[in-house]
Amino acid sequence: MRVFMQVKPPILGLLMCFTGPVYGQVDPLEGRMSCLVTGQNLMIVKDGKANQYDGFRDQVKLGDPIYIDYGLHFNLLKISLSDKKRNNQMVEAEVDIGSILTKVSEENGVFSISDLVGTTTIGDDFIMFKNSIFGEVSMHRYYKEDWQGLYLLTDRDFTGNKTLTTHSIAVDCRHGVNKLEELKTQILERISEK
Repeated sequence: MRVFMQVKPPILGLLMCFTGPVYGQVDPLEGRMSCLVTGQNLMIVKDGKANQYDGFRDQVKLGDPIYIDYGLHFNLLKISLSDKKRNNQMVEAEVDIGSILTKVSEENGVFSISDLVGTTTIGDDFIMFKNSIFGEVSMHRYYKEDWQGLYLLTDRDFTGNKTLTTHSIAVDCRHGVNKLEELKTQILERISEK
């Protein structure tokens, strides 16, 4: 089943080139991990000198809660790391798995989904998502619903300050709403029909 919007024919044709089939999923498939910040390091290099800090002012601190949310609504796969306390989305990967611009592969139950902006990899015991602008998150299951993770961001300042920054945050998470298996099944259904 394809869903069409009312648009002029040339635009409709262009849209159809970049999207795949739309599936009958009514409710989005959504999962969540609740995490605590267990460690953090911020290094800023300016004029050849490195300075280390415990983090940015007015951002996540040791012991703060943050969340990993993931979901699939129609063909749109979204995964994000957010600081809800400060209304700050730290990194997000969003990809249309039906698009011809998206590369989706599956081998031994591990999915790798790539587009022009980043890559998302999902396995039974790990999740990795990378946005080429906002950093990457790697998660590993270490016991049943318990996960550990690391957020990494390397920033090159092109504004004239000539600084380099690397920021890392370690997290310990509990998989409260676990939809990982359903997510993998839904992705497999979509890529087998692509």
